[in-house]
Amino acid sequence: MAETALINVTASVFHYISNAWAAVDGGSSNVGLYYNPSTDVYRIVALATSTRQPTINTLIFKQMLYNQAKDNFHNWTDGKMTYGLHFPNVNDAKNFANVLVATITKLQTPASAPPSRPPVAAPSAPQPRPPVPTPAARPPPSSPSSPKPAPPSGPPPGRGAPPPSPVAAPRPGGPKPPAGAPPRKKAYTPSARPSGTVTGSSDCGKFESIKPEVLTGIRDSIYDFRDEIIAALNAQ
Repeated sequence: MAETALINVTASVFHYISNAWAAVDGGSSNVGLYYNPSTDVYRIVALATSTRQPTINTLIFKQMLYNQAKDNFHNWTDGKMTYGLHFPNVNDAKNFANVLVATITKLQTPASAPPSRPPVAAPSAPQPRPPVPTPAARPPPSSPSSPKPAPPSGPPPGRGAPPPSPVAAPRPGGPKPPAGAPPRKKAYTPSARPSGTVTGSSDCGKFESIKPEVLTGIRDSIYDFRDEIIAALNAQ
């Protein structure tokens, strides 16, 4: 890639030889400061205006000391030669000095390293997921309209026919009544009612303290109730 000119000025070039400054360009040179981006190198090149011969060809380095001895006269050394520039224009001297000093400062400043990126963790392998359980199939619901099974018509298996109804045994004594005849009613005859007064010593030993007249009344009431029951039975 070609060099790029950062600044170009006109000045007289001097070399310091035998403790004295000597003009080497016949009075005027085209002085320029160039930068090569492919090699990252800065240098100063001066060509004599009359002969186009190089009068300065030196590298710019970070230990370089650029001395502005006067407003229009500046000098520096590269270890082999000491160079001097006499500027007919003071503004050209200031502009050239500013660009050169900025270049030296840039070389003295270490290039800032790009910010380091934090390490990116490798993506973890996806964990296998447990299989989703398949729900068990449900039996189909029974139809509400399905008829219920009919009960068996006969007796359950293993059982015989129902036992016959018991037949009443004939009563002893007397002939059987003819078929179809109504049953004969039994006549109830009341026994003879005792008479007299009940005494505590003879009939009711447990009621000795009760008066005989009271016991007699109770007895008669019991017999009256008995006669009524017998009359009701005979009336049926």
